[in-house]
Amino acid sequence: MESGIHYLFHPAEASTIAREALGFAGELAHIATLADDPVTRLKQPLSGARRAAWASTLSLDEVRTLGHLLGCTVNDVLISTLAGALGRYLSREGDDTTGLTIRATVPVNLRPAGDGSALGNRFGMIFVELPIGVLHPLERLCTVHDAMQKLKGSSQALATLGLLSVVGTLPAAVEASAIAIFSAKASLVASNLPGPNEPLLFAGTPISQLLFWVPQAGTIGTGISMFTYRGQVQLGVIADRQLISHPADLIAEIGAEFERLVFLVLLGAGSLLEPGSLKSSLR
Repeated sequence: MESGIHYLFHPAEASTIAREALGFAGELAHIATLADDPVTRLKQPLSGARRAAWASTLSLDEVRTLGHLLGCTVNDVLISTLAGALGRYLSREGDDTTGLTIRATVPVNLRPAGDGSALGNRFGMIFVELPIGVLHPLERLCTVHDAMQKLKGSSQALATLGLLSVVGTLPAAVEASAIAIFSAKASLVASNLPGPNEPLLFAGTPISQLLFWVPQAGTIGTGISMFTYRGQVQLGVIADRQLISHPADLIAEIGAEFERLVFLVLLGAGSLLEPGSLKSSLR
């Protein structure tokens, strides 16, 4: 009753709450109607044994410069590079990836600023489309950029936070079924975390490299980690051996795909002098 009286005298706040509730409900409906991800090597039964690999680091300045020239974010460049590497890897392993798009679930931090010391997790998930069937690096980056722009204005992360919170209170059998339905809508988990620019010390010794492994749940057996530390981006892959028997092969494809993008930008440097010229370069 007290809240109702408050909103009665503050109608602007009431309308904001109503719009947020509608957006939340819309995102839940959107998630519920997402089709299962297409069947590829990444959607096979899991063995329970995982293998991991990591690559040489990428220069954050180089990634940022590419993004600046093409009017994209660092995250756009990394996600597009990952999509291209996955497409080439799966194609080489026998999957037909022509025109194929798969999804990655990406964790999103929902903690308010200054709340970093509180215990427990507070993150939602968004479903990011990976156009693995698009071979041209610039065309694929354009597609990823447009998809990420749409997600930035959505309430999907908040909706999945609420959904996962509810699922966590259900009986174990019901929870397992709900997680299986949820994980069927994506083929992997990808996480990009910013780390410190200054070197960290362990017992007085500088730490040269840092990486983390992405947890998976349900039927998802592949995780891609991207971690920025001291101006370098460290990439890692952890996957069920039934899905990716040699993760180092996928890691190699990620590095090669990034080099392809760099090469194309260098070739077209004359037409890419103006920031944000990605779409015009495609035309």
